[in-house]
Amino acid sequence: MNPSPWIEPVRLVLAPVVGAATPGAPGLAAPSLGARLGLPLLSLDAALDPEAALAEIQAEAGPWLAPLTVDPGAWLGPMGRWGELLGAFRQPTVLLVDGTAVSGGTAAATTALLERAQVPLVGLIQWGGPWDPQIRRAEGLPWLGWLEAREADVLTCLEPMEADPGLRQALLLRWRRLDQGAGQSGMTPSRVS
Repeated sequence: MNPSPWIEPVRLVLAPVVGAATPGAPGLAAPSLGARLGLPLLSLDAALDPEAALAEIQAEAGPWLAPLTVDPGAWLGPMGRWGELLGAFRQPTVLLVDGTAVSGGTAAATTALLERAQVPLVGLIQWGGPWDPQIRRAEGLPWLGWLEAREADVLTCLEPMEADPGLRQALLLRWRRLDQGAGQSGMTPSRVS
């Protein structure tokens, strides 16, 4: 069953938590997540000039999902960190949290990093590991749900935090809660310092 098309131009960067245990996890998870959400994938080449790469994907019309395969805390030199660049571009972002690291403080630390950089954080998705919705809710982080990682990092199952409305609906609700005037992607960067 294919998801219905997005009415709103949901444009997301999928980023790993700081110090992710599985390097490149967003690149591995993005195709399955994109298919389940009905979001076409774009390539965000972190090796290119970061400002140019973000400007290029934001120029794309319609909804999309673009995996950032480097740590959002990675230093970019004079531009600061990737998280600061995402904030300067007001780029809505979803964090992918490796299930092996979910019990530590990495999800909270990366959430704090992005909030400090004023990144419009849509929410967090756990990738692999056991999913415990009660613990996730108690953490007070904006969890959207869980993706199960199977053999060879192929994603085969999507379990939303709530049976209804599902991950897509939860994501859309969080998307709508973002500041509509300044929180949507496609805006001119405020200023990169």
